[in-house]
Amino acid sequence: MNTEKAKLLNLYFVTSLQAFNDALLQKPITNYKIDGREVNFRNVEFENYFCDFSEELEAFIKQTKSYELTVDYISSCLIDFKSWKGFPKEQNKVIFTNGYEIDYLLNLKDKIDFFYNSHSNIFHTGRLEDEYNQLSDYYLQILNPEKSCEDIQKMKKQMLPQVYKDALEVNRFLRFTLDNLRNACLEMPDTVSKLNYINDQLYDYKQMSLEPQKKSVLKQINIFTGDFEKECCFEIERLTKKLELELKAAAISKVDIPEAMPKKPLPSTLLWKANDTDLLELVVALHKDNIIERKDKKELTRKELIEYFSGLFDLQIKDVEGKLTRATNRNDKTPFLDKLKLAFENYGQEKEEKQRKRK
Repeated sequence: MNTEKAKLLNLYFVTSLQAFNDALLQKPITNYKIDGREVNFRNVEFENYFCDFSEELEAFIKQTKSYELTVDYISSCLIDFKSWKGFPKEQNKVIFTNGYEIDYLLNLKDKIDFFYNSHSNIFHTGRLEDEYNQLSDYYLQILNPEKSCEDIQKMKKQMLPQVYKDALEVNRFLRFTLDNLRNACLEMPDTVSKLNYINDQLYDYKQMSLEPQKKSVLKQINIFTGDFEKECCFEIERLTKKLELELKAAAISKVDIPEAMPKKPLPSTLLWKANDTDLLELVVALHKDNIIERKDKKELTRKELIEYFSGLFDLQIKDVEGKLTRATNRNDKTPFLDKLKLAFENYGQEKEEKQRKRK
């Protein structure tokens, strides 16, 4: 069985990535060779290598007539295709920021992306690919060129019953990947929530691993996405350290920055129509009679209470002590409070009058 063309295709792909990374590191762009032949990474060259591989793959399928051997052949020979995760989302920004051979890097990136995505149905050969994977279709069409698409689908279900059964289960298990774990954690408000979520996922994962069939599915997913249990333990360790630092910071903040009581209210839409001395008269009376106290039972100072009411009405009262001294030296020491008392008495009389009229 010949596997030369598949390995050459994989080598060409690796070489194209090496050329890209060399340019990204601002290394001189040199001539790259495969088996003594220079390569130029043009579209036609990508396709030539793929066409050679396709001929070899077709011959392999016809010779072995085994889907399992076909999968193993592609998986082992195109190992770099299978392990490649694609370019990072921010790759173009990196290229522009780098400022070195921008056109070369963009063109090469475009060719690699186009080539890989155009043929990804063959490169992705895992047993747990979803029902849209075309490898089994390709395999059956090679062996049965006269069959219709409908016939091929029927044969596919008969040939791969377990693969399809597993495929239906994949969505249930895809939450056990690091990417999904991180995306879920991004939506959570705090470190404790993230720790609880990851612990729950890890517990579910271990529980499923106890069932042989589910364990097999999880094992296959790990081949593509990494060791979920190991990654969970790492994330738990990292978040636990983060939580410890957050708790220390909160404790320090509580000691170094005493809570101001009462808190300054938000900018007010209310207007104080009397004068500053009238407000002081009211606030001092409230404070002196202990009408208002702090929720934490700490002593409420007169200054705190004055600042609170000043903030309530967006007032800046200057010379507080001077104004209070002048107020206490007046013959009529409580004109504002007396006015309030009279206002309430008038309210009571008006209310009684209204009640009499109703009778």
